[in-house]
Amino acid sequence: MKKRPICSKIRCVSVVLASTLAGAGCSLVYDDDVFASADAFVPVEPALLVIESVEPTQVSEGVGANEFARATPIVVYGKGITDGARIRVVGAGVDLETAAQVSSDGTMAAAAIRLPVDREFAFGETKEISITLSQPAAATEDGGEGETAEASIEIDAIGLDEFRPAAGTLAVTDIAALYSEITIDAAINLVGNVPARFVATSSISVTAAVRADATGGERVAGGFLGGGPAQNGLGPSGGGRGAQGFDNAAGGGGGGNLEQGTAGQGQSAGDGGDASTATLLFPLTGVVGSGGGGGGNGVNGGSGGGAIEFRSSGPVTLGTGGLISANGSAGGASSCGILAGTGGGGGGSAGAILLRSESSLTIAAGVSLSVAGGAGGDGGGNCGGGDGSDGQIRIDYESIEGSASGAPRGPTWISESLPTIVRAAEVSATLGGAIGATYFLSVNAAANPTQVLMASNAEDVSLTLEPGINSVCALVASNGNLGAPESLTCVSVAYLP
Repeated sequence: MKKRPICSKIRCVSVVLASTLAGAGCSLVYDDDVFASADAFVPVEPALLVIESVEPTQVSEGVGANEFARATPIVVYGKGITDGARIRVVGAGVDLETAAQVSSDGTMAAAAIRLPVDREFAFGETKEISITLSQPAAATEDGGEGETAEASIEIDAIGLDEFRPAAGTLAVTDIAALYSEITIDAAINLVGNVPARFVATSSISVTAAVRADATGGERVAGGFLGGGPAQNGLGPSGGGRGAQGFDNAAGGGGGGNLEQGTAGQGQSAGDGGDASTATLLFPLTGVVGSGGGGGGNGVNGGSGGGAIEFRSSGPVTLGTGGLISANGSAGGASSCGILAGTGGGGGGSAGAILLRSESSLTIAAGVSLSVAGGAGGDGGGNCGGGDGSDGQIRIDYESIEGSASGAPRGPTWISESLPTIVRAAEVSATLGGAIGATYFLSVNAAANPTQVLMASNAEDVSLTLEPGINSVCALVASNGNLGAPESLTCVSVAYLP
């Protein structure tokens, strides 16, 4: 059989390929189960096959690599694509050929793919992936077999590092924005002025201690320091200072977070810091621990714990030996009394822990998630510092093994209810979450998200899609945005009319 390449000489469009988030293996896996039913097909001329563009134009290593993670759709745009078209994906160690899903007007074709983790694929490296459509042309007038039409276009796979930190202190600034997989099997202590975010496309495994506990010497994963003597605690909910005076003593107030911090004791003691107004840990910077107020005449307040996020489109596993903590530290101790009195420092509030999996979350028996506020410093009488508030925990998952002590659940799409490729603009999907919670739905960053009240752990919702790839997001607040990833969870869905 002769083959007639159409458009392959100019490659139609040469593009560069970055997906959202996501295993070892060396081949791309095609999902037969991700397609909804197709509409009636409109005949087109198969010999006039042309490819004009493709989306997305880049896919990160590890996206969909784990069998429990969601595959990613690839949509090719062109002309003359017939119902019998096949799609072949070759490059970056991949060689896949399968039947394409084709729009009824012959202008779009799609397939769902999984890009494996490749430990030889360096961070920032690109590898070309060729996407080829092929289809048999109509039979000749004498009944002979027609020629095969082909057209190709390229996208890029983007390499990522795998992350396995050594034991010891880890600066938050040394954590990359995205990895293909994360393994933490040695204890680490986090330091830095911003929350620690561990994000992987394929999977995360934690079997050792990850601590963002306040020490008072330096900030840990965004937690704020306690106030100096007779100074307010630092941070969004810092405790008030204890009064400074020659003949009195007063304790500093505790830092606030989940609740208001406790007020200090004594004449003109510091108030406790306010409770956080963040919604389900959004913004994450608003639930870092705040410092306790300093005691009057010479004692520091305790410092706030940090904020830690683990996020993957695949499984997140906290295995045996795992521990995650973001505790506040205690305020300084003092004594009451005229002349010698100083007042205790307020305790620092704890920070936050955010665990997010778009598929499965496992918390093994004995794993500790700790967000305890620091105790107020002893005043030796009636001038002690106030206690810092405990922190907050949120867990997002499609399925869970184990528990997190009643931590609230954020929104997560139930994958079997929302195929990667659909053939209808109006679709119903299931959103998982916490009973009584209010979430918001947005398709392609719609200006006015739709409000959803969760009457159960799983609510059916209606979505309206546009042709091509849609970004379908569930938000914890109406003002959620891509700049604050903790505020939303998004999946890609291709709609072919």
